[in-house]
Amino acid sequence: MTSEPSSTAAQKVEKTMALCHQCLKERKKTLIYCNECEKSTYCSVCIRKWYPNLSKKDNVIEKCPSCSKICNCSICLKKKGLLETSNRNLTSSERRHHLQYMIALMIPFLKKLSEAQKLELEVEAKIQSVLYSEVKTVKVNNSDERINCNYCGASIFDLHRACTNPECDYELCLDCCQEIRQNGLELHGCGCDTLLELRRILPSTLISDLKQKADTLMVSYKKSPKVSKCRRCPGLYSPESVDEGELQHFQEHWENGEPITVRNTLQNTPGLSWEPEVMLRDLLKVKKNPSTDTCIKAMDCLNECEVEIKAREFTDGYKKGRMGGEEGLPQMLKLKFEDVLPRHLDEFLCALPFQEYSNPRTGILNIATKLPEDSLKPLDLGPRTYNAYGIPYELGIGNSVTKLHYSVADAVNIVTHTAKVTLTEEQISAVADLKREHKKHDKHENNSNQDEEVEADVEADVAEALLSVEIAQNHEEKGGALWDIFRREDVPKLEEYMRKHCKEFRHTYDCKVNHPIHDQTFYLSTEHKIKLKAEF
Repeated sequence: MTSEPSSTAAQKVEKTMALCHQCLKERKKTLIYCNECEKSTYCSVCIRKWYPNLSKKDNVIEKCPSCSKICNCSICLKKKGLLETSNRNLTSSERRHHLQYMIALMIPFLKKLSEAQKLELEVEAKIQSVLYSEVKTVKVNNSDERINCNYCGASIFDLHRACTNPECDYELCLDCCQEIRQNGLELHGCGCDTLLELRRILPSTLISDLKQKADTLMVSYKKSPKVSKCRRCPGLYSPESVDEGELQHFQEHWENGEPITVRNTLQNTPGLSWEPEVMLRDLLKVKKNPSTDTCIKAMDCLNECEVEIKAREFTDGYKKGRMGGEEGLPQMLKLKFEDVLPRHLDEFLCALPFQEYSNPRTGILNIATKLPEDSLKPLDLGPRTYNAYGIPYELGIGNSVTKLHYSVADAVNIVTHTAKVTLTEEQISAVADLKREHKKHDKHENNSNQDEEVEADVEADVAEALLSVEIAQNHEEKGGALWDIFRREDVPKLEEYMRKHCKEFRHTYDCKVNHPIHDQTFYLSTEHKIKLKAEF
């Protein structure tokens, strides 16, 4: 690094342009020059605001944001192909091994799909009073619109049942059809006085043909993949993102349905900013910074309703906290947007660990990449961005949470930014009052007639809650996302618990429960997780 711009670089810049690359304003006296490319310039105002960690000396930077591929100006955020997003180059031998491995593991699922379809066709044969081979199904085209089950929300890719009323779009997947029959569930369905006819999307023998081809192909595959449980990890598998040669170890956990945490994934990226201000500019798709008057729609977790808020107010609340109305409680807002500009998308793809599985473009073990390019994908594979407020303890109502649900596909979630919010004395007092109110209500609901005993228990519980607040306030680490993930084999017990205790969930007092998980209306607080552990 030199103490001043070289005469050649400075003269070249002065002759061609005297504009800041970021804000496109003419600021000759405050321009910062790049030693690397000798053409990009940034004004000192933009460097301080958008790249505070970038070191400079005497109006010179060794490598400007553009050269470093971290420029977050409106033009660069929309550019495609600036980064190589795949970090694995496979040999022909590796590709063959991976494909054989994937096909071998897919065969049991093809068999299950084939059997489920056969079972439903046998039911339909009885309905139509014909032989199995004579069953007629209705062929539908879903090239323009994705079909989802109205009961479980799962994506439907082939055989399913649907209402015959042309004004009704009620549809059920085969799993739900068979679950409803087996458990005798009384679902009011769509309310139409019609039967649900059997429909198909794919050619009638496609699934069985695929299984036959896979079986034939695997005859020559000597090594059968084994699903073995890892004996090396005493707890949760948490590799570093840069670890090489960990794929087999990863598979030992992945194949058993275990959650995996990967550390330091952003180290694999150039370092594009994920600050809320940058993301909101991405969201609003404007050339300049979002103005304080630009409004966005967010979800208020307390009322579970959509609210309008100015963009700058949302980012201020994200970093500093925000009061939530007359109660004085911390306001919990969530913002979700589907569209991500190309540059942030590439940054996200670079951060993906185990890209053989996770890369949506080149992952050789990612089944989604094997579908025809012109076909409608059975799932919205994203990516999408979530910005949410949070606090390190439970209010009991109005927390920034995602309700209990099934994940319809495996997913990768990357925490790209966090901010620590310190609550005011007024907010802590409001939290204490709310806790006190909830505890009294819960104690009396349990038919306790000892008012003094109830009051003492309540105050003890509130004191414990406030202690957790104090610990969290003084903790050095920033926030993040807290996940509760239940093992697939424990789902029946979980459902049983939810049905037994459904009236105890504060946010569902007036809700009718059809299915404790599919409804997506429950959230298990710490109190309920303790009870779940004790009872099951």
